[in-house]
Amino acid sequence: MRECEEYIVEILRREVVPALGCTEPAAVALAAANARRAAGGEPEEIKVLVSSNIYKNGIAVGIPGIDRAGIDVAAALGAASGQADRGLEVLESIERLANRIGLAVRMGELVISETMANPEISERLQVEEGTRLTNIARVIYADDRPVAYLVDILPPNILAESELQSGFNGSVVDFLIQRGNPGLSKSFTDIQAVAAESSIARLLEIQRGDVLLLFTARLYSDMGEIIDFSYSYFLPGYFRFHVVRNVDTHVAYNV
Repeated sequence: MRECEEYIVEILRREVVPALGCTEPAAVALAAANARRAAGGEPEEIKVLVSSNIYKNGIAVGIPGIDRAGIDVAAALGAASGQADRGLEVLESIERLANRIGLAVRMGELVISETMANPEISERLQVEEGTRLTNIARVIYADDRPVAYLVDILPPNILAESELQSGFNGSVVDFLIQRGNPGLSKSFTDIQAVAAESSIARLLEIQRGDVLLLFTARLYSDMGEIIDFSYSYFLPGYFRFHVVRNVDTHVAYNV
């Protein structure tokens, strides 16, 4: 049985590889990157021949990091700046390019409302059900297109609506740090890929079911209290996140 499992795992490792974005445009970009490498110079013209399936699945698919779609765009990007040795992650260089040029971001309409703690929120914030809370929602734009939707839920004694009318750039954490009260200590965040619901898709101007990065976080004060529960949806390709793990070598685990 063990040998069978190892054989299946080996097949998966050999046949399944990571890809940035939809695999059809990524495959076209990889082919163009390899063609440029083989040609040994800047291409003057690109002719792309694909199967009907690749054409059907890739003709209208968005490209990570830019507001364009289609296999023709993928071919141009792969030939111009793709790195063939990255395989189906060849389009990642476009994301790095966006980081190098520095995308200017701005906050869209700020929507502040009062909400009541339901069972899930009461557990997350460790407050009683029915507690009045402040809900802060906003869309973040880069290059004049929506790239993130952020929602923070806080007890009203932590942050009042009147405080956000000026000097708020979209980040609750930054605002609290600048204010200096309460002191902040840590945040625990769950990260997952999710399919966009209709309401989120409309806000981000994408298709329902498109993949988004969802960060669900709890922010703690220096007194150990949870003062903010947030969920943030990010459009892949515009932001790069780094996860830093603190390792306590003095902690013992019993198995």
